[in-house]
Amino acid sequence: MGALADKYGPIFTIRVGVHTVLLVSSSEVAKELFTANDVKVTFRPALVAAKLMGYNYALFPFNPGGPYWREARKISISELLSNRRPELLKHIRIGEVETFIKELYKAWKDRKTVEMKQWFSDLNLNVLLRIIIGKKYFGAGAVGDEKKGRRFQEGITMLFHYLGTLVLRDAVPFLGWMDVGGHEKAMKKTARELDNVLENGYKSMNGREYDCRQWDCYSCYDMGTRIIAGQTVSIKKGPAIVKETLRLYPPAFIPGPRQFTEDCTIGGYHVPKNTWLMVNVWKIQRDPRVWPEPTEFKPERFLTTHKNFDVRGRNFELLPFGGGRRACPAASYGLHIILLTLVTLLQAFEISTPTDAAIIDMTPGIGLTNMKTTPLEVVVSPRLPPCCYE
Repeated sequence: MGALADKYGPIFTIRVGVHTVLLVSSSEVAKELFTANDVKVTFRPALVAAKLMGYNYALFPFNPGGPYWREARKISISELLSNRRPELLKHIRIGEVETFIKELYKAWKDRKTVEMKQWFSDLNLNVLLRIIIGKKYFGAGAVGDEKKGRRFQEGITMLFHYLGTLVLRDAVPFLGWMDVGGHEKAMKKTARELDNVLENGYKSMNGREYDCRQWDCYSCYDMGTRIIAGQTVSIKKGPAIVKETLRLYPPAFIPGPRQFTEDCTIGGYHVPKNTWLMVNVWKIQRDPRVWPEPTEFKPERFLTTHKNFDVRGRNFELLPFGGGRRACPAASYGLHIILLTLVTLLQAFEISTPTDAAIIDMTPGIGLTNMKTTPLEVVVSPRLPPCCYE
């Protein structure tokens, strides 16, 4: 997509089956979209993955739009994702990070390397599940079935894989019955796996039957998947490191597609109603006009030249959580977890690779979210006295 933008400019269209898709790759056009025209691009296409794995579009981030989407989003933000929620739930985050650090210390004493990708995933899922169902599945103090927890992890991974995959029915609806590649069958299986974990968790927490398709269950489920999506990554430098990481490796290189509900003019071009929209965040956040040495990891830029840049959609040159009304409402919550984990980890340990390799494979996987495809094995050594890890 970036190469096409270099050839055809920051705004152009392609065809995906029967659909016309507008591709945007500049902050100027993104600003035009998410300010004056934002109301016209709050709808999402009715994709197969959102139907089969999102309770028939009931998960509001994947719901096409309209009154239900507006009300569900409002309730989720006020009850689950408001600024006061991280403060009320901080004891869970702090407790799990403390356990995480103690287990890393034990791994160091056992002379073991640590696979950080899995450790971060386990930590994040523990926090999520303690919030939703009151118990965790991994590490010290786990009370849930670890095998069930692993199935849930795998289900979340597959969920985001398929949410970023256009299947035949999406592109050419009248041929969807063929299910080429068996993707729809796999989506239904994934939905059942996720459903079972959440439903059983609610039964054990509430001591009664609970319909997992009721709104409060799948909105909690949505909050958790959004937090997982956001886990890509003097203390003053902590926020700068997080911002630079999110610039180079945003949770989604190209967030979920949107759909124009009216004819409008974007970048001087007429865009017909029902056109799909995709915004190339990867390209925008590596624009050399805005980001000198765009492929280099330079957190210090957020302490000097870009110190006033924010990652919550206020600066259209930096959109790791998207922009406008469809921006990720769990951004603040995810940032709390990322920063707490990062700062605690860097305070507690020196970190190196087993072979002192200068280059780490950062190849992203396929799907809606940017998940590293290869493991990240590191060697940790404590920086603090032993009593700090007890």
